[in-house]
Amino acid sequence: MESQPARERRLTPSQQLITPPQLCELLQIKLDRLYELVWAKRLRAVRVGRQLRFHPHDVEAFLERSTTA
Repeated sequence: MESQPARERRLTPSQQLITPPQLCELLQIKLDRLYELVWAKRLRAVRVGRQLRFHPHDVEAFLERSTTA
């Protein structure tokens, strides 16, 4: 019995992962501050090997939680 070929999954533009430098530019913060937010578990990150990446929906959730009235 032959195995089925793995389906290729592609992220849509709205699902593409954001790199730390891209997110720093977007949030206008320094890289050190970004890492502090991740280590404090205030901002969720995904590990791809040894590198961090961010889902856009996690960034939006962080911004919503951080918004003051």
